[in-house]
Amino acid sequence: MEQPEKALAETTFRVSLEEYMDFNLSRAEALLGKKKKAFRLTGLLCLAVSLSGLVLLLAGQHKNLFLLFAALFVLAFGAYQILYFPLLFPWMMKRSVKEAYGQSSYLQNDVTLAFYEDCFTEASAEGEKKTLGKEIAAFKSCPLYYQIDLKSGNSVLIPKKTLAAEDAERLRETYLGGRETEQNNGTEE
Repeated sequence: MEQPEKALAETTFRVSLEEYMDFNLSRAEALLGKKKKAFRLTGLLCLAVSLSGLVLLLAGQHKNLFLLFAALFVLAFGAYQILYFPLLFPWMMKRSVKEAYGQSSYLQNDVTLAFYEDCFTEASAEGEKKTLGKEIAAFKSCPLYYQIDLKSGNSVLIPKKTLAAEDAERLRETYLGGRETEQNNGTEE
């Protein structure tokens, strides 16, 4: 892709597993907030119902084996609901992200970004592409990387160690101007 004008900034980098993991975990966290609360509430309700049932069954004279197993099943389901997001989900997510990282030719090779007044170009193992500035929805500064969110829903990560903070600010101003953008995922630098 030939670009006649001089680039505002250019950088070549490789996204690390740590950066890719942080991006995916923070995106999942943002998407699953309400679902986490629903799982926790359902789990607590199941635990309360099953423990009440077990107390009544064990204290009573008449033992119903079916009801005992049902109460134990609801107890196990409630525990699963409560523990899923704090323990199981992060473990499964990390495993999945590591696998995706290892299989991605994009992430395993160098990426070169060149930023111009009205667009940026990206050269990677997947080829070259040009993205117009008007397609940028947000430019975020995260602890490990800068994140360019596109209106298509895709994101481009740029490790902070490869782009000077003043260049990042100039790019944010060039592409977003006065438009609002999220910065630092809730934390200030």
